[in-house]
Amino acid sequence: MSKNVYAVLETFYAFKRQKYIIYTTTAIFLISFLLSFYMIKYNLMGLEEFGTTIFQSLAPQFEQFNNMGFIDLTIAIIINNLFVIFLNLILTIFSLIILIFNAFLLAYVASISDLPTFLLLVIPHGIFEIPGFILSSSAGIIAFMGLIKWIKDSKFHKIYLQDALRIFVVSVILILIAGVIEGTLTFSIAKSLI
Repeated sequence: MSKNVYAVLETFYAFKRQKYIIYTTTAIFLISFLLSFYMIKYNLMGLEEFGTTIFQSLAPQFEQFNNMGFIDLTIAIIINNLFVIFLNLILTIFSLIILIFNAFLLAYVASISDLPTFLLLVIPHGIFEIPGFILSSSAGIIAFMGLIKWIKDSKFHKIYLQDALRIFVVSVILILIAGVIEGTLTFSIAKSLI
């Protein structure tokens, strides 16, 4: 068996071994999105104003993106998203906070947009980016579980670290694909809609 085939099979098995963590992380993201959307739509707990404040604080960055060419924009998006997923891995269990916050931001955009515009601006890159964020958060949780087992058993369980890294590599690949799509296709769609 070649090294490449072995690496692919081990990655597949990592997903299989850690499927419940991935399912749970996905459920947390989806529930956070739906709950945030509902709460923003009906302005419960002032979440609509909170979302508006966040987006107003990000406005200068969006303006800066408007002045970039496709290549510079794509690189900026990729660097930003890679930073977030590396943070997810490093923060371990606390990566769920970043995941919930991203679900909130997505819900805010959904609540202030009409459905066709939202889908046009999110689906092309979101089908790669959202799973990339979820997987990086899952990898952080898996690494955290390995750390807890190490502390508890006084024995290093390298399978957790290996699974976390394999799943994280897949999230990096998804984020790279999403960045290219967002910097080119999504940005073109956004400019044509404005």
